Amino acid sequence: MESWRALEDLYHSKKLRAIGVSNYTLAHLAQLVERPHNSHAPHHPQDSTTTATTTAGAAPLARTMVIPHVHQFEMHPRLFQKPLVDYCQHHRIQVQAYSSLGESRLISLTPPPPPAMDSNYNTAPLPGPLDIMPGLIRKYFAHVITSTTEHLSPEEETEEYPKRAAQILLRWGLQHGAVVIPKSTHPERIRNNIDLFSFAIQDQDMAALDAYSVDGERTRYCWDSTEVC
Repeated sequence: MESWRALEDLYHSKKLRAIGVSNYTLAHLAQLVERPHNSHAPHHPQDSTTTATTTAGAAPLARTMVIPHVHQFEMHPRLFQKPLVDYCQHHRIQVQAYSSLGESRLISLTPPPPPAMDSNYNTAPLPGPLDIMPGLIRKYFAHVITSTTEHLSPEEETEEYPKRAAQILLRWGLQHGAVVIPKSTHPERIRNNIDLFSFAIQDQDMAALDAYSVDGERTRYCWDSTEVC
């Protein structure tokens, strides 16, 4: 909590334009947002009227409650934390999604092994691509899919599947109100990753993607902060 109060001071001193958190669970975030702040004035959903506290020999510092402006956490169809997303939207906290592509496991038909990380990192066998993805690619990118069979051709699986699956996953995040931050050093992939506004995923397909975040499919590819106090 002291770290957050330090960020609040930097924000009120205009050294930071926005402040936020990362990897908070709903319980963590609610504890921060709804914390007792008896010395603070009633607050606006983003930041409140300031009150000053003074320490000996020091200038008054702003000591108000500031709701985080942004919350960054893992978000993809296999880990759609709807209560957390809803909570952020209710409090006007911008969701920023990372690992939107599931550490590349959701866009590769031959996904890499998990990286060696600390004990909080999920190193168990992890599921890969979504089984409905070929159909979605065929539906939303018919102009680049030439095979007439039910399945993508080997060439399309190699060339089209990764980039079109990435576009669908990133667009899914956008339609849930998240900021998506894919990382790539390849110019063509960067161009594809920002080409997200030439199509929209229909409601029934959004629901089908959301449905992967259930027991048996729900997967966390990155660090798990659930047990952090």
